[in-house]
Amino acid sequence: MSCTNKRSVKTYRYAVLLILATLALTSRNGFAAKGPPPAIVKVATVVEKMIAPTTWVPGTVISRNDARLAAEVVGRLIKVADVGTLFKKGDVIARIEDTTFRLLLAEAKVRVVREKSKLKYLEREVVRLEELSKLNSAAKKALDVALSDRDITKSELDVAHVQVKQAEEQQSRTRIRAPFPGVVTERVLRTGERVDRGDIVVRFVDTESLEVQASVPHSSISHIARGSVLNIQIGPQLVPATVRTVVPVGDDQSRLFDIRLDIEGASLAVGRVLKVAVPTAQARRAIVVPRDALVLRRNGASVFRVMDDNSTERVAVMTGIADGPFIEVIGDIKAGQRVVVRGGERLRPGQKVKIMAEGAR
Repeated sequence: MSCTNKRSVKTYRYAVLLILATLALTSRNGFAAKGPPPAIVKVATVVEKMIAPTTWVPGTVISRNDARLAAEVVGRLIKVADVGTLFKKGDVIARIEDTTFRLLLAEAKVRVVREKSKLKYLEREVVRLEELSKLNSAAKKALDVALSDRDITKSELDVAHVQVKQAEEQQSRTRIRAPFPGVVTERVLRTGERVDRGDIVVRFVDTESLEVQASVPHSSISHIARGSVLNIQIGPQLVPATVRTVVPVGDDQSRLFDIRLDIEGASLAVGRVLKVAVPTAQARRAIVVPRDALVLRRNGASVFRVMDDNSTERVAVMTGIADGPFIEVIGDIKAGQRVVVRGGERLRPGQKVKIMAEGAR
């Protein structure tokens, strides 16, 4: 190849490289002018609320209706329900052999029939003697005796009716019935065993009416009252629960105070252990944001505030009291402003954002 041709090829290559470099520079300048594309984020509103520092204490799910059902009469058990059997209120859980009580009831009913018959006779006798007493004095004496016997028989009939009710009541006590809806959790005695009055037969638990029992220190009891709402941790979830009652008497040994919390809508088992967040100081007003709004770096914490034009601004904050999913922030931030809670990992100050629709993930 001649020198002239070589110079032409080299000149052509330089021209191509110059064009490519110019295009690249133009592209970078255009990108810099437009800036990065809007980031898709989820936002939340900064709020001001009453919060207090808390500590976690163990709690236990208990039933408000947990009964050990006992025999009320002496006898032999002829039926005891199996553990795990569900019953409605009034259903028979256990039966005691009732032959003796049925015989007593039958005897009482016979006594009623006998006294009724005797009373009818005496009433007829009184009517007869009243007619005879008009004719002779001897009949008057007999009438007085008949009237006395009639009144005594009326009293005996009343006693017989009471004895029938007593026998019916005793017979009904041979059936141990569910005092509320629930489940048999333990059989203390079994079919065929003899029971006396007061012997525990089964443990019966209401699995629907539940509450949380927790023991809290004295430093917290003064900040808790009936109606207070505390967070309980069930696995990874935080669920609000309302304080039903506070027992103002501490345990002699542990010096802890008992509180009970109502829980609604949570599917829990009796005996489950969970955690209860109890306050350790008086509640105060604070500016809070969702925990997910915090951006943690080596130089401190910050949040991304979303401006009216959907641009973002990094705001340095200090954190304070945590309250469930929220945390107090101290800095140049006010209630009502919007902060990024999702999608802010790679945000740059000033970058525009596109806000996710409510309910989007």
